Amino acid sequence: MNQIVTLMLKGIKDKVPNVRLIAARGLGLVMISGQCDDAIIKTQVTPVLSDTITDEPDLDCRYQCQLALESKV
Repeated sequence: MNQIVTLMLKGIKDKVPNVRLIAARGLGLVMISGQCDDAIIKTQVTPVLSDTITDEPDLDCRYQCQLALESKV
């Protein structure tokens, strides 16, 4: 699972908006699946999603990041 999360974290910084969108959606699924260590979610996934919401120019990608963050609540 760590390798998958690493790939999605790389994808969320891609130059193509659709790649970022799919990566954000995947990270949301990882968060709700319970398959990933909570430490990785807290130290890697959540900060990247939060930063992406702030910096992301694409509205759809921002929305997917917000949904991913809300899925863990």
